[in-house]
Amino acid sequence: MKMLKKLVYCCAPFFAVAQGISTSIAAPVQLEFRLEGLPVQAQNTSLVNTSFSGQNFSGRLQFGNDSNAQLVFLRQEGPNLIGSPINLTAVSGFLDLVNGFTTGGTFSFSTGSGPSLSTYTSSLEDGGIKFNNLAPFSLPGFTYDGALSGSSFASVDVSPWFAGQPLEGEFSFSNYSPNNAGFAADTSLTLVAIVPEPASGVVLLMAASCMAIRRRVRKA
Repeated sequence: MKMLKKLVYCCAPFFAVAQGISTSIAAPVQLEFRLEGLPVQAQNTSLVNTSFSGQNFSGRLQFGNDSNAQLVFLRQEGPNLIGSPINLTAVSGFLDLVNGFTTGGTFSFSTGSGPSLSTYTSSLEDGGIKFNNLAPFSLPGFTYDGALSGSSFASVDVSPWFAGQPLEGEFSFSNYSPNNAGFAADTSLTLVAIVPEPASGVVLLMAASCMAIRRRVRKA
């Protein structure tokens, strides 16, 4: 009985920390932004405005901003946390493509201004899938180097993601139906940022320490 008490006493901190890590793993890990009403212009490889040639397009898609561009939802694996859509105060970014595949890009958007300014910026990369062959065109891919401007975004707590920067994730560009000049006024973009999971190595180290303590207790 005395040895059992020693074992419980020595390993209690490990179980407490492990339980905390387990709880954090169960917490939401995806932060999702849905943007709509984004104007997009196709450009050739010399960055001159051009028509969009379809599934095998090579060139750049340049994102812009206007009064119709909005953040329509922000969620953390659950319901929309912003209520009504929020107008975007700034948008910048592009997608470079070769034969319909993403070769790189960036995207940044902001809501609010002054003390209430919230910004998310991310780099875009190839997802191994090219544009579909009919309008409206869509394209998925991955993101990296994601960065939030603060622990709150549009009054929503995003502190786990802010603390875990730089963020990786994915994007989905859709509703691109360009006119003959390669311009579309109402596209959509979904950005997902993933909060890094707690390091499993910490758990393994604590487990090893607990086993060593148990061996010493047995010898006592």
